[in-house]
Amino acid sequence: MTRSTTTRPGMTLIEVLAAIFILGVGMLAVLVLYPLGALKMAKALQDGRCGTIAQNADAAAIALDLRSDPAVVGVIGPNFSPDPATYAPSDPSGFSYPVFIDPYYALFYTSVGTPAVQRVASGMGATPTLADRWFALLDDHVFAPNGEPIQSQRGGRYTWTYMLKRIRSSEAQTTECTVIVYAGRPITQPILEDAYDVSSPDSTAVGTTNIVLRYAVGGPVGTVIQEKPALRRGGWMFDATYKTRNRGAAANGYVHAEFYKVMEALDDADYTDPVTAISYKQVRVEVQPPLRDAFVQRMVVLEGAVEVFERGNGRR
Repeated sequence: MTRSTTTRPGMTLIEVLAAIFILGVGMLAVLVLYPLGALKMAKALQDGRCGTIAQNADAAAIALDLRSDPAVVGVIGPNFSPDPATYAPSDPSGFSYPVFIDPYYALFYTSVGTPAVQRVASGMGATPTLADRWFALLDDHVFAPNGEPIQSQRGGRYTWTYMLKRIRSSEAQTTECTVIVYAGRPITQPILEDAYDVSSPDSTAVGTTNIVLRYAVGGPVGTVIQEKPALRRGGWMFDATYKTRNRGAAANGYVHAEFYKVMEALDDADYTDPVTAISYKQVRVEVQPPLRDAFVQRMVVLEGAVEVFERGNGRR
């Protein structure tokens, strides 16, 4: 009688473990796609909402004639000065001073704020109800039968402000409008935006994309100490550099009033001023677009700003 030598097919424990290891490596690669996909989806939703906001805000500004609002015209008109003791009046044939239409923050900038830049509420944001109607994304609200927003579903995540400036302060048709969109900006307990000095060697030429922000961390008694600027990739800064231009015997003032997107922010070498003995820390920032003005001296970090849209003079 012959004994059968046939064995039942199967896998060893080592083979099973090897298969599990290979499967695990593949699953890890797939799992990494989930958070990346969620981030891309969140960015796509934000971009979509910002685009909607830009269109709606621009249409509202035109429909309600924001460029002719009395609170606005008084600032961007000719011969205006934010502080007669400090700033020269605007040139009737040159740039006006900029104005931010910012009903949520206007009251908090009465004594402290962006240098040489006024903030007003305008008629569109004269009351909290009007501010929510015209300066917050209405998709984030539930409405009462009378049409008033009564509940924020997402915490009023998206809000916006306007920045207006005239190319020629004496000509209303040259009023340029920019919409600044914020995500998660606190509106009940505002956080004021900080202005930082710019290290001049990196900001003297038009077209450069790198600047260095300085903030004082120590020095003689009376030195104003600042926190490190809250910069992140995709954030925004506002060029609040004040300049004067002589027209004959008179000097006129203006502000650069340009917006720049932060592409990268890295710590730079520390610096001590040999004259004032003030110690500074520095942050090197890559910006886009390239600087549009020479000798940039003052940058404001726009807390919570996620997108900026230049909408022109409103003429179609």
